[in-house]
Amino acid sequence: MANWIWLSDARYPEFQRTDFPEICSQERPDANFCVAEFRKTLAFPCGIDRAELRVSADIFYTLYLNGAFAGKGPASAGGDFLCDRADALPQYADQYTLYPDGNTMELYAQVRLLRERLPEYSKGHGGLLVEGTVYLTDGTSCPFSTDESWLCRVDRRYPALYRYEGNAAPDEWENAVLTEDVWQAEDAGLEPLTEEKIFPKDSAPLIVPAGETRTFSVEFDRIYAAFAGADICGDVSVEIAIGELPGRRSAMESIRSTEPFSFRSLLFHSVGAYALSVTNHGSSDASVLPYAIFTHYPVHQEGVFRCSDPGLTAVYDLCKWTLRICRQSLHLDSPMHQELLACTGDYYIETLMTAFTFGDMRLAKLDLVRTANWLVANNGVMFHTTYSLIWVQMLLDVYRLDGDPALLLRCLPAIRILLDRFTGYLGENDVIEYAPNYMFVDWTTLDGQNMHHPPKYLGQAVMTAFFCGALQNAAKIYAALGMTQDEARVSALAARVADGYNAAFYDPEQGLYFEGLGTPDRVDGAGELWELPKNQERRYYAAYSNILAVLYGICGRETARRLLRTFASGRFDPIQPYFMHFALEAIDRAGLYEELALPLLEKWKPLALECGKGLKEGWLPMKDYAFDYSHAWGGTPAYQLPAHMLGFRMEEPGFRAISLRPSLLGLDSAEISVPTPFGFIECRMEKGKAPVISVPQEIHWSLRRD
Repeated sequence: MANWIWLSDARYPEFQRTDFPEICSQERPDANFCVAEFRKTLAFPCGIDRAELRVSADIFYTLYLNGAFAGKGPASAGGDFLCDRADALPQYADQYTLYPDGNTMELYAQVRLLRERLPEYSKGHGGLLVEGTVYLTDGTSCPFSTDESWLCRVDRRYPALYRYEGNAAPDEWENAVLTEDVWQAEDAGLEPLTEEKIFPKDSAPLIVPAGETRTFSVEFDRIYAAFAGADICGDVSVEIAIGELPGRRSAMESIRSTEPFSFRSLLFHSVGAYALSVTNHGSSDASVLPYAIFTHYPVHQEGVFRCSDPGLTAVYDLCKWTLRICRQSLHLDSPMHQELLACTGDYYIETLMTAFTFGDMRLAKLDLVRTANWLVANNGVMFHTTYSLIWVQMLLDVYRLDGDPALLLRCLPAIRILLDRFTGYLGENDVIEYAPNYMFVDWTTLDGQNMHHPPKYLGQAVMTAFFCGALQNAAKIYAALGMTQDEARVSALAARVADGYNAAFYDPEQGLYFEGLGTPDRVDGAGELWELPKNQERRYYAAYSNILAVLYGICGRETARRLLRTFASGRFDPIQPYFMHFALEAIDRAGLYEELALPLLEKWKPLALECGKGLKEGWLPMKDYAFDYSHAWGGTPAYQLPAHMLGFRMEEPGFRAISLRPSLLGLDSAEISVPTPFGFIECRMEKGKAPVISVPQEIHWSLRRD
């Protein structure tokens, strides 16, 4: 049985429990914040071949082996903005295989108490688990676990989250105490995150003469998800203002020390530039060498896209890079915001991007399972209602890419609970009439209303279309599992909802769909965390309802083509990069990709020109909101360009069979490389020549002519 340890209640009564605030904030009081230290030396009679460890903590740990960084975690439980229950979600444990030299293992861990980022999770009490087996060179093995022989204390150098006081007197070490295993940690099944030191451009130590204060600005070649780091020598005070771009501060780290040491922040940030202020209190020169400790999920394969248009090549590279920094122990919207798995729309798009750039679906699969856990725990309710429906589409697409039916079986209870809940929101007209809210549509403003949380007349059609799509996708999931009765049941309901959508929202005089009805809101007229804007008796014609009518086959083929040509002509209010993903998917479904897609993909070129270090969150400015430059939700070109220029279609899940229909979309040439579980699909195209295609022999493939 796993042994969890913590600080003794007798010595540290104020550092036992941790809270679970709804929204974390840098400005809130630090309450019971602390950093606890734990250490243990394990000595063996002969050399160590390897050590296999399982590690978890509440809330966040950094693990060192023989003085060198070994790992950090635990993997996030995911969660939702509505989650304030410590019993709602599982705790995860990370797995490591380490190779120490010699016959001694010196283990050291820092554990940060108090939740400081949205994806972090707590069971309400501090704790550390380290257990594993050491395999020796003589063929024997020794199991071990955290226990009362481990030493511990509070690290007084960290009095608050963003402050380091290197001169603080240390506490005495004492034995840790066992604490009740309230966590029952599950294995995450992910690889440990990688780390790499990244130095600024023109990197050199910053020198400050005795008794002086100097300011410096340093810039990195890209935006990174990174812990702030610096090698510091001297009696100094250092402030590091962190931002994605020069002049855009998002966090401030304050450091005071008299001894040479290497600083590492407790949180990772979205790092593109530092503004440093260094005061030298000593009698000789002091030096500070700043850097970023880049962290991300490991990449073992990397897709390539190059074409005759340098602007589109730059767009692909920018989107792929931003995806890399957003892949942590869960997909993030950005390393700036670090939101929860509640933002499923972001992670659905990032999952498709991953499939055609890095190829490893393990992170996406765990994202799906973690979201399923929350849907079951909270009876199918998520903060963003549309995003909960997109989860079903993400599940089906990941299954197609990965081919693992066990994933579908694991998520079946969540599918049933979710679809039952939304069926209860239907009115007699077979469209969504009684939803608690209509978020999220897009990061835009229509008719003076923010489409993050629009009123019913601007969000009802979108919600209904996503529900129709969720039913269609659930039917395909049931079909894949041979559950024919369930397939027929949800297919029939999807057809009813599609008919209801056409009857409720299609205006034959305009030849367009509109966004919603002026019918009354639900009785209390409020969302769970966000007040539902009052509904109005007004028809508003926007791109969203028309795009989704095409994407989910609600309208016929000829109507679909007319609607998409209307959209591409600029008839509607502009949409943001996020929703452009669904527009491009609808265009592909309607068979208009070669006609309409390229000018829409070129809309990303100004973003790449504005900032080639990370992808800007949107191209339409929003009132009272500043976009970040590290947001992968708008990165669909990293999927669209390779997938649709290949004309890729999965014919049998898990790459057992595919078909291709290569197209240059009007370009002169292109080179595409897409990772699969069996190697790379490669294609070279040049105008006027037959494409040159290479597919791993394990994949059955064919060329389509449709």
